[in-house]
Amino acid sequence: MGELLLQYKKQNGGRFPTAIFIFRDGVSEGQLDKLRTIELKAIEAAVSKVIGPTKTPTKLSLICVQKRHHTRFAYAEAKLVTDRFGNQKAVNVPKGTVVDSMIVDPDNEEFYLASHDSPLVR
Repeated sequence: MGELLLQYKKQNGGRFPTAIFIFRDGVSEGQLDKLRTIELKAIEAAVSKVIGPTKTPTKLSLICVQKRHHTRFAYAEAKLVTDRFGNQKAVNVPKGTVVDSMIVDPDNEEFYLASHDSPLVR
């Protein structure tokens, strides 16, 4: 992280970034606490060591993507479509659906995103 910050400074007129976004993938449910307590603390320490105290502190955001969760979403009442053969089939929620309240962990600022069409519709 320190080397990356110094390279950024070199490429950007001697300025450090005002915001850093880190995207992490491949983190299992059981590794989330380690990510928060070990990895994030090490990143914060590296940023603090290289940048030091400034008038404008660098904001750090760690975004952890988990694709293989076991949460499923459905309509409160079954939504059916007719396929090309005239058969009625249930469909999942539409792509772009975001769930960010009620069932999420408030400590992790998490959300669920249905990012693609359901394979149930043909």
